[in-house]
Amino acid sequence: MKIVLASLAVLSIATLTSAAAPHDKHPAMALGPPGPGGLLFVRVTDTKDEALPCARIVLEREEGDEDNVFADTSGETMFFNVPAGDHEITIKAAAHEQVRKTVSIRNVVAETLAVHLDVLSGLRGAKIVMNKAGTATVILSGNRFEYTKEGAVHLTATNTPHTIYR
Repeated sequence: MKIVLASLAVLSIATLTSAAAPHDKHPAMALGPPGPGGLLFVRVTDTKDEALPCARIVLEREEGDEDNVFADTSGETMFFNVPAGDHEITIKAAAHEQVRKTVSIRNVVAETLAVHLDVLSGLRGAKIVMNKAGTATVILSGNRFEYTKEGAVHLTATNTPHTIYR
């Protein structure tokens, strides 16, 4: 009896891994908690297809609840047990425009959503460097700004730090 149960567990994990891994980089993520809902893999990049680490991704569920997560350093995350149906998803990253999309989820099928974010209109043409913590360093007109994933903007001008809140 124990051998049969162990075999079924291995089969379930293998099936979930193959169905849930539209990507090869995070096969362990696909082994998340099994459940009746679908899976949603999200990859966030800029318009040059560079990963946006720590992008904030908010998935609105039908019940009114929200799943609010940050992407990993590769700009990727996965949502598990998403009920079938249409859901609104909002994606934000430091110094980039926010994007809102509708995603359709089907049970037991892994869905992939690739999102490209453009820089804020006032920063186009500026030098922007994203770090793995999700902070964007922007050099504009000789000034250095740091945009955090939380939305704060720090300005360093003549070595005097200031904080500007939006």
